[in-house]
This record gives sequence, C-alpha cells and structure tokens, in this order.
Amino acid sequence: MDKLTSILVVAADAHHSAVLLDKAIRLARGFDARVELLETSSASVVLDRLQGAPVDLVIKEPASAHPLRRWTLEATDLRLLQQTCVPILLARARPWANPPRIAAAVDIADRGSESLTRAILQVSGFLALGMHAYLDVLYAEREQHDEYLRMERAVKLASLVREFRVGCENLQMLDGAPEKKLPPLLAKRHYDLLVLGGLTRRAGLAGAFLPLNAALGEAAQSDILLLSDRDGHAARSSQASGQQSLHQGNQFA
Repeated sequence: MDKLTSILVVAADAHHSAVLLDKAIRLARGFDARVELLETSSASVVLDRLQGAPVDLVIKEPASAHPLRRWTLEATDLRLLQQTCVPILLARARPWANPPRIAAAVDIADRGSESLTRAILQVSGFLALGMHAYLDVLYAEREQHDEYLRMERAVKLASLVREFRVGCENLQMLDGAPEKKLPPLLAKRHYDLLVLGGLTRRAGLAGAFLPLNAALGEAAQSDILLLSDRDGHAARSSQASGQQSLHQGNQFA
C-alpha cells in the first residue's frame, strides 16, 4: 500500500456498519480518501466488487466469532486474503484512541519472510504518518547463542526501518521466542491496530495463515490489518518510485 484513496467498508447489515464506518472515516480524513459501504456477508460479492473500481483497503468485521482462546482466520476472510491483493482490516467493536496506537510485528529471522517484513513496515509506517499515530515495531530474537547472527539481523531490521521511514526510536527488539515474548506484550499495551503478515506463499505453505499470528491476534484483542507477501513487492516498488509514502514522510518530518 503506497496510497490510500479508496476504502471499502464491508458490513453484514446497517447495525454492524457504524463502528466500521467511524474507523474508515478517521482513516479517510488522514489521507483524503473516499469511503464506500457494501452491505453483504458474502465473500463472492466482495470479490466481485473488487474487480471494479480500484480499492486500496477493505475494512470489515471478522467473518464470525473466533473460538474461545484461539484466534483463527475464518474461511470467508481467508478466501478474501487469498484471492485479492487488497489489505484486509478486521475491525472489532472497540473504538480507536486519539491518536491511535499501532503495532507492527515482524520476523526478520526468517529469510523467506523478508517480503512480508517489507510490506508490514511500509504499510504501518505509511498509516502512522497519515493518522499521526504512535507506532511500535516489535521483533523478538529467538537466537540466543550466535552473537554474529543476532547482530546481522538487528542491523538488517534497523536498515529496513530507516528505509520505510518508520523511525528507529519505535523499534523494540526483545530476547526470546516470539510466540512467548510478543503475546504478553500485546495483551498489556492494548494497541488499537496490529499489522501482521497474513499469508505466506513459500513452497509448502501456499496461502497459509501463519500459526504465530493466531497467538498474536488472540493476545492483542485489537483490530488486525492482514497483508500477504505480494504486498512486499509493492513495498519495494513504492520505495523505488518514491510516491505517496515518501511525500508524506517529508511532510511530517
């Protein structure tokens, strides 16, 4: 996502649309975007709409209540994420603070996930600038013995943070396995929005929802913005062309 000019709000009915529209309007004001409401619970209807006029972001409720103590991606939401390049924001009932607090969870330890890391940093930094939001980039380093490898990853992540104009002061690196370190932190801080890499398309995991994200989504109890690794290629293109995100970075610097 290197621009936000069109937001599609998907609600099952008018009763569910109020909170979603409020969040969409807050985003729209920050980016001068237009908002469109589509009342449906059908993934097919949403996909048909996405074949029409361009949409930069979809905001919707999770497809159904998630099982107790296990946040999972329901079939309808998984289908949307698999079949479209548009980021999906799953919005819960809790309103956002003013200014909002955003967390971006990344995993630089997995070399195969670099495109996802790029997408997460680019999109979260872009949204934070436009909304004047607080942003924390969270990374847990699972390697405890190889100091050279730890340093290599730290330097790589710091470089990516600078590349996408997030601000190194927002980078928080923890020692330990992410599945142990990140969920308690997310539960304690009550973020408004958590940005995750929703799908991976590496060999053997085509279109899979990452298991760690289930634990993070469960702990955060926040809205969740899901991206696929296709967005990482867009993030690289955005940096090369220096479009809207660079313009806003200069504007708010």
